[in-house]
Amino acid sequence: KWLRVPHCHAKIVEHLQNKFHMKPSEAEGTIKEPFFATGSMIYQDENFGYILTCAHILEDFYSANIVLSKEQANRWFKFLILCKHNEDHMKTIHPDLYESERDKRNYTVATVLKIDQRKDLMLLQFNLSTLYATQYAQRCRLPHQSLKLAENPSSAPNDVVMISWPPNRPDTVVIGQVSNQCRLFNQLTTERDKGYNMQFIELKINGEKGASGSPILNHAGDILAVYHGRIEGKGYAISHDDIYEFLYTRKILSQNLR
Repeated sequence: KWLRVPHCHAKIVEHLQNKFHMKPSEAEGTIKEPFFATGSMIYQDENFGYILTCAHILEDFYSANIVLSKEQANRWFKFLILCKHNEDHMKTIHPDLYESERDKRNYTVATVLKIDQRKDLMLLQFNLSTLYATQYAQRCRLPHQSLKLAENPSSAPNDVVMISWPPNRPDTVVIGQVSNQCRLFNQLTTERDKGYNMQFIELKINGEKGASGSPILNHAGDILAVYHGRIEGKGYAISHDDIYEFLYTRKILSQNLR
């Protein structure tokens, strides 16, 4: 789980006014609230963990003709993630934990390693030594299992599982079905403003606010797709092929991650 916090207020407002022709009040409203999504750790080395999620929590700041670079994202926003063990600890000692005004959690700062706004994918990197287990900033030394991409997504079973973290509702599990293995974004909607061109799998799954970026898992617990959202009442997730290309193009991650 992570949220977006404006870190460079004036520059963001200027960007929205100049690039999207927003009025000052409209620009201020766009960046006022934090945004939430779900992510899954797909790899870790000795020092760092890597989280896969969706890019569209930043879609107010890019379009088909306006690129938001990873440098801009890291300079303008603070990306915060939360260890599940921290959440488990905190809710046992703070009965008011789920009151937003009393957030006592210790978040870990992450940086954007790669963003592909056309495929709606983003990869975050964080230092494992700053992943906290308690409110006292003690390092979490419990195991953190990485998920892996499914080896043969074309033979995926009909039944799949989505695990998401909507605000204040960790470990929300939804069981659904794959209704189609190949849908193209441009065939589903006339929306072209953001320049999306990803391939989807179509799902009989109801995702909630904050579920974007959730892994869609097969029976083995491997990633088949990453949840994008709903279009015309149906659920859609970014395809395994798009995820694989995103992760391995330009050797962002090693081939042995799979």
